[in-house]
Amino acid sequence: MRVNTFIPKDESINEGSYRLPYKTYSRERVMKSYTSIILLLSLIAFGLALDRESQEMITQDLQKAIDASEVDGFKSLIPGIVRLVFHDCVDGCDACLNLDAPPNSGLDQTVNALEPLYQAHKEIISRADLWALASKTALEMAVGLNNERCDEDRY
Repeated sequence: MRVNTFIPKDESINEGSYRLPYKTYSRERVMKSYTSIILLLSLIAFGLALDRESQEMITQDLQKAIDASEVDGFKSLIPGIVRLVFHDCVDGCDACLNLDAPPNSGLDQTVNALEPLYQAHKEIISRADLWALASKTALEMAVGLNNERCDEDRY
């Protein structure tokens, strides 16, 4: 059994297609695949570039912003952030939302609340990564609040 990754279909590689054991791929498709893999690895490496100290600093700022949104015991940013990230990540987490679309109504308040944090940290984190970290922080805070309420025997 041959283990070669690509076997030329014809004598000339300039023909523009390659043959694998059961499929034929165009040179363009092969190059797109390689480009996608390289891009994905680059994004992973960039994501790993956020060191723990920076992440903790941004998380503390997010916690302060969420705490500041509290009105009558309800921290309104928690559900807003979770909803924002859900709507953002439906088609890929890219921090690109059409705020005029009816399903996204009201998300502008959450985006506006997170924007100062992004502006303060944009040298070390992308907007999409900030939103993802905000969602993680919001969910952790929500679990903590829920556990506190359960311990109070209010229900």
